[in-house]
Amino acid sequence: MTTIGDVSSSGTSSSQNNAATQSIGASYDLFMSMLTTQLQNQDPLDPLDASQYTEQLVNYTQVEQQILSNQNLDKLLVQLKTQNASQFVGYIGNEVTALGDTANLKDGEASWGYTAPQDGEAKIEIRNSEGGIVFKDTVDLKEGKGAYTWPGTTTSGSTAPDGQYSISIKMANPQGKEFEVSTEVTGTVTEVDFTKGEVMLKLGDLEVPVSEITKVKQG
Repeated sequence: MTTIGDVSSSGTSSSQNNAATQSIGASYDLFMSMLTTQLQNQDPLDPLDASQYTEQLVNYTQVEQQILSNQNLDKLLVQLKTQNASQFVGYIGNEVTALGDTANLKDGEASWGYTAPQDGEAKIEIRNSEGGIVFKDTVDLKEGKGAYTWPGTTTSGSTAPDGQYSISIKMANPQGKEFEVSTEVTGTVTEVDFTKGEVMLKLGDLEVPVSEITKVKQG
């Protein structure tokens, strides 16, 4: 005997609440219409077990309640995201410092901050957006925070075009093992982007994740 499909098998993913609602049925009336049709066409010698459709009705109600709960949760998350958006928009016009190795070369200058864990010699490499090394340098660093400014001159003596460049600063510990020195970039926030999963702050043409921000200075 044909039976009504188990509604609990319909989509229940919280990320697809609207689709899940539609997969259960357009409405409770649709479920009841299917049940009524089945009752009208049941075999008198093999009638429908009342407990069977009662169980299915209970399943329908439970899933419907779960979806409504998920939809309410989604609404709450939207409200929280809206509140957070207002908070992040407040960064616009302010100067921020973020962990990162990429900076903009503009008007013949690109700068990075760094935190050296010790005094010592450091090897510096600067790469273009394609990953090619355009400049190398060797400097003595003092323990603590400092800054390195590159005037845009390449190793060959030519002038590098404006654009994004990444820096690598390496030192060696007393045992001779090489390690990377932490670097950061600073710039003024011109735009906030919410479309990439994580909130991104634009410092001109440069983008940094808001999670990497270490300092904010009011503009």
